[in-house]
Amino acid sequence: MDPVPVYVETVIYGYFVLVCAIGCYLHGRLRFGSRAGRNET
Repeated sequence: MDPVPVYVETVIYGYFVLVCAIGCYLHGRLRFGSRAGRNET
């Protein structure tokens, strides 16, 4: 298997980091949003 160019690795890792950040953001928003909703009632 040929070595992958550096820019391709950077793009792949950047994509994973972006997906992880979006997933964590949405998870935190749903979690804290439901918590805030419970406290209001």
